[in-house]
Amino acid sequence: MGIDYSLILRNALTLFWKDQKTLFYMGVHIAFSILSLIAFTSLGMYFFGDNIFQFINALGQLESDSSIFLDLFESVIVGNIVPFILAAIVVGIICVLISHFIDLLIYSRAMEVVGLESEGISIPKYAKIILLYIWVIIATFTSLYHKTFLYYFIGLIIFSIIVAVAFVLNPILGLIALFIWALLFFIYCLIIIYNSIRLSLSTFIMLQKDGPVMQTANSSWDLTEKRAFEVFIGYVLVSAVIIAIGFALSILTILLRLGLTIGSSNFIIAFAADILISIITAPLYVAIFGFGYSTLYSQILPKNAAAQKPQAPVPRSGKFSSKKTK
Repeated sequence: MGIDYSLILRNALTLFWKDQKTLFYMGVHIAFSILSLIAFTSLGMYFFGDNIFQFINALGQLESDSSIFLDLFESVIVGNIVPFILAAIVVGIICVLISHFIDLLIYSRAMEVVGLESEGISIPKYAKIILLYIWVIIATFTSLYHKTFLYYFIGLIIFSIIVAVAFVLNPILGLIALFIWALLFFIYCLIIIYNSIRLSLSTFIMLQKDGPVMQTANSSWDLTEKRAFEVFIGYVLVSAVIIAIGFALSILTILLRLGLTIGSSNFIIAFAADILISIITAPLYVAIFGFGYSTLYSQILPKNAAAQKPQAPVPRSGKFSSKKTK
């Protein structure tokens, strides 16, 4: 059975705004992003005081007058930059983890809306998903699930050592070897893309059924066997929609920035407007990807493994049947 790409696009663009629970999660995402922004601003105020706003404004005038920026940097920034960076890293990691947890709530809801069973997301399961990400990255870059590609990867490492030795013995021979290595590495980059496509369903499989990390990755690899190109096309279509929306919004952002800064030095307002637009659009992209890829996953699954066929129309009440079809 082929993939219905029109259904993928239709669900990606229409289902999320019809479901109240998804809209609630998107609102939580926006609210948490604002809280994260407040946290980072408070962190900057703690280390740099009121100078943080002068510093941001000086960034906007960097091309025309760099003296203000340099004075602030030398007098205020240098002494506090290291503790600020360390604190920002800790806060940043916490914010990223919580934000991603909300993303997974949207993905889980998207699976329910398109007719798949989902066990939801919990803290222990989230920890397993983080481990799953790590394992998928390792498997993707080392080709652990494909014996031939794994041998190619090992050979590429060995050849890298040969290239280094060749440079020591003869620079010209080293350049020739480096050129050959570059060609082989380019080919392996295509292999990495292939591996990532084969393992791209791992997160949705984990959300659907809470299984072991390696077994979940194995399931994604098995499901996409001989269907990698179909999955790739679905991923490209969903990504193209997100990129197109992002491009259109970026133009609006540029026009807004120009309107705020022409004839004035109010760079802070323009900077804040950019951040606000990013905060609002981030959950939009998550929802589009979640509903699009959930629909793709539902079509990749064998018929007897899916809860039911994907449904395009949904009521605004957010109530959906979870009964399996025969």
